[in-house]
Amino acid sequence: VDYRGKDDPDAPVGEWNTLEVISRGDTLQYLFNGKLVNEAFAVKPAFGPIGIRSSTRWPTAEVITASSLSK
Repeated sequence: VDYRGKDDPDAPVGEWNTLEVISRGDTLQYLFNGKLVNEAFAVKPAFGPIGIRSSTRWPTAEVITASSLSK
């Protein structure tokens, strides 16, 4: 059964998805396959590590990178 909608950002079956978390001060933006899917404002603390959690049984990642953005 195909439960995906026409605007679902998931990659096709068999392809990797990409999650980008962009932190600017106290704002976080979550892009899934290049599409903004969530945004958080007035985040506290506004510094420190970003944790990523998967609700699937076996979370996997091909590549995880972190980089600094210029203002």
